[in-house]
Amino acid sequence: MKIAITGATGFLGKYLIKYLLDCNYDVLVIARPEENAQGCFSFDVNIYESDYSINSLEDIFVGVDSIVHLAAQTMQRDTDPLKVSNFFHVNVQIYEDVLIAAQKCNVKQIIQMSSNSVYSPVNRLPFLESDNPIPATIYGVSKLYSEKLGEYVAYKTGMNVISLRLARLYGFGERDSVVFTKYMKLAINSEPIEVWGEGKTEIEYLYVKDVVEAIEVVVRKKIESGVYNVGTNRSYSVMEIAKTINKVCDNEGNLIIDKSKPDNGYNILMDSSKFYNATNWTPKWNLEEAIFDIYNYYSKD
Repeated sequence: MKIAITGATGFLGKYLIKYLLDCNYDVLVIARPEENAQGCFSFDVNIYESDYSINSLEDIFVGVDSIVHLAAQTMQRDTDPLKVSNFFHVNVQIYEDVLIAAQKCNVKQIIQMSSNSVYSPVNRLPFLESDNPIPATIYGVSKLYSEKLGEYVAYKTGMNVISLRLARLYGFGERDSVVFTKYMKLAINSEPIEVWGEGKTEIEYLYVKDVVEAIEVVVRKKIESGVYNVGTNRSYSVMEIAKTINKVCDNEGNLIIDKSKPDNGYNILMDSSKFYNATNWTPKWNLEEAIFDIYNYYSKD
């Protein structure tokens, strides 16, 4: 089976490509010329440079069975919280071009990565696909837009178009600014982890190795078009994450609890029963096992 991957040089893409190659899929990596994609991988991959125009993508999609669309513009610290136009080119226009080129090339299945950011505290916990989602961020607005675009194209063309609303990802190689990476590096260096407030904010996290297995199951089983929550059906408090990281990294008790600062964020928990029932997939990694796996990567690095 031939699978094309967009946004392949990112955090999730690198894990996904390696996993699919290990499963003996024929994988096509799509990247912009300026990304220097060949230098991003420690293994051999078939790289196709593209400006993500329809014509460019048509040349690549001939004979492709499935497309996994990972290309996305994410939130930055200086992102204007009201301007969806900041995300329009990557999260909407490029996805539109992918859908049109796929339809012209008779690609049967498109799987795009969405986000739990389409939900917010306005929605009740646990978040359900049947909710009327009110996005937490302007990035979430752009992902909700792309979901609706996919649903429309599936309806008009009969293509199998799936959007996966992923829980917050973590794993080795993620950005330094995310909680897990920041906490892991502090603990490994025997430095204290700082927790704001009482660390009660609970967030649903999903280990990257679980995500790639979930995507492969969708490729293989070709579930019905639509939107699916993909998570662990449980959340972890910031305090629990910090203590577990310290335990694994032999840094127990090395915490600074700053109650003068507010607990960050809001509670996040999705109900992924729809996806579990459609695929017969469930996540394998619990929090401590995943952190231990990440710690082993740092030990080898």
